[in-house]
Amino acid sequence: MFWKSTGTGRFSKRRGVNSPPMQTPIENDYLRLWLEEDILCAYFKQENLDITAARKAVQLRMDHFNDRSYLFLIDISMTKHMTDEAKQFLASSQATRYIWAGAFLGMSYISCVIGNLFLYVFKPTIPSKLFTDREEARLWLLQHK
Repeated sequence: MFWKSTGTGRFSKRRGVNSPPMQTPIENDYLRLWLEEDILCAYFKQENLDITAARKAVQLRMDHFNDRSYLFLIDISMTKHMTDEAKQFLASSQATRYIWAGAFLGMSYISCVIGNLFLYVFKPTIPSKLFTDREEARLWLLQHK
């Protein structure tokens, strides 16, 4: 079973063939986190991300998933604007600590523009790529295991 974004900021449970048990999502006002197999999944819940939201999102991940490094799938489909300060922080080695690779999932034109701009200008310290298809993102991440 895994959580699938409905594009409205809500999630629906979906059971796949041989799906492993899923951990209950952990969340704050900015981010929802859950573990799907060996991939740490995240969903940004805010349309606008500033440095405060970025720091609190990273802190949530660090508080609950600092036992080892993870592959990270980040759904940014709800995101419409991200400040340069937030982008710079999220691309830093401090924010990407305990992450092997990061796949961004953008479903809207705006989230794809934000994602591509982030990857091109701020160049995260880990392998990173933008996707519009969740399964492609997952398969790409598994290559970095």
